[in-house]
Amino acid sequence: MQRTAAYKCKHPVMWLRYAILGGLLGYVSYVGYMHLQHQTVYPPVDAICPFGGLASLYSLVFHGEYLQRIFISSFILLGITVVMVAVSGRSFCGWICPLGTLQGIFAGVGRRLFGRKQRLDMTRDGRWRWLRWPILAVFTVGAWYGGKLLIRPYDPWVAWMHIWEPMEVLEEFPIGLAVLVLSLLGGMLVARPFCRYLCPMGIFLAALNKGSAVRLRVNQESCIHCMACDRKCPVGIPIESATVVSTTECISCGECVPVCPVPDTLYFTIGKRRRFSLAALGVTVVVVFFGILGVTKATGIYHSTPPSAEELAASGKQISPEEIRGYMTLGGIAKAFGLELDSLYAELALDRHEVSPYTKAKDVAKETGREFETDSVRVVVARMIDVARPVGGCGAAPAEVSAILGTHTLREVAHDNDIPLDVLYEKLELDSTVISPDTPCRELKNLVSPEFHTSVVREAVAELKAVQSGR
Repeated sequence: MQRTAAYKCKHPVMWLRYAILGGLLGYVSYVGYMHLQHQTVYPPVDAICPFGGLASLYSLVFHGEYLQRIFISSFILLGITVVMVAVSGRSFCGWICPLGTLQGIFAGVGRRLFGRKQRLDMTRDGRWRWLRWPILAVFTVGAWYGGKLLIRPYDPWVAWMHIWEPMEVLEEFPIGLAVLVLSLLGGMLVARPFCRYLCPMGIFLAALNKGSAVRLRVNQESCIHCMACDRKCPVGIPIESATVVSTTECISCGECVPVCPVPDTLYFTIGKRRRFSLAALGVTVVVVFFGILGVTKATGIYHSTPPSAEELAASGKQISPEEIRGYMTLGGIAKAFGLELDSLYAELALDRHEVSPYTKAKDVAKETGREFETDSVRVVVARMIDVARPVGGCGAAPAEVSAILGTHTLREVAHDNDIPLDVLYEKLELDSTVISPDTPCRELKNLVSPEFHTSVVREAVAELKAVQSGR
């Protein structure tokens, strides 16, 4: 049976899909590049990925906090993907995901270099797909209880978004980079290997896909079993032999429908019978994804970047030195806390001719060539605004406390302040059999609770010193 001219060219909806995929890949890659240029108006990669919302869900519900680098944007994107599954199947994977697009590009290169892509034995393929369940469990539960994004060093998408800084990606994300390279090169032989066997977000959406109303169907009476649909499927689903493609691995990309040489043999339905055309699928994807995104941005709900020190102060919210972050500028910090800029520079032993007020706290070390941490700014600001009040009552002089930074270990804190280690542990209510004395203070929030900041150690030491001095 000869194919008609209509089937020889790409379906118009497929061109829409390619435009969305290419546009989003280009846009988020540009955002990643601009973020690396230290422009805080551009979000970190974690804030524009729905998995960040899933990993931070426990922290938000039970502690009312986001994990580091996570903002409301991650939860909005997570919600959008869930809605998309309900109304258009796993279309986020097939129409939106930039990492899937990257693998698709390399799959196309592989077809041109090696011909038909390799198809795995479906039994073996199905077993490998189960790898994603333990990966999902490790990186979500680990983030919930560890208080940080455990997946970050191993995430190929994070590695891609840092690819513009080769030394940084080699030093900080060598495993993620290796996974990225293997996924792209392996994708030249087996389409979308990361999506199929490693992606934790993919298996989460696959589980939700069981309840989706959208299904791909095959009219076996008119099917000529040419296998064109099987060859075109980017995730290796055996379509031709099915009546209803019930596997949750279908990503609703629609690639198989236009290549079928017999009209109305391969089609989507919503519910049990109602036809769901490719055009309807494309419109649904655009309306749900870009519609919700647009509404949340227009109403000011969507935020993917952290507020500056000035914005925090302008909001009327009373902020503490512990809320100072590395992306905040020295000038902004001074303004937020009502400090004289020259006084802040003097306390930090910085030269205004060497370090601009527009310099971020995290970049001071790079500009001065000496050791400098954001925690140093927190300590100095706390001292300047007299946050550490004397414990002994009105008029008492504060006890002398050695500067405590997040990089200092519990052992160093006890030694520098002449406090027995066991007394410090008792004051902090820590178990010495669980928390090592060589643990840096800044790691306690990951080991104890998200609220256990370095400021908790500072306050405990101040109280112990006050007791020692009889105040």
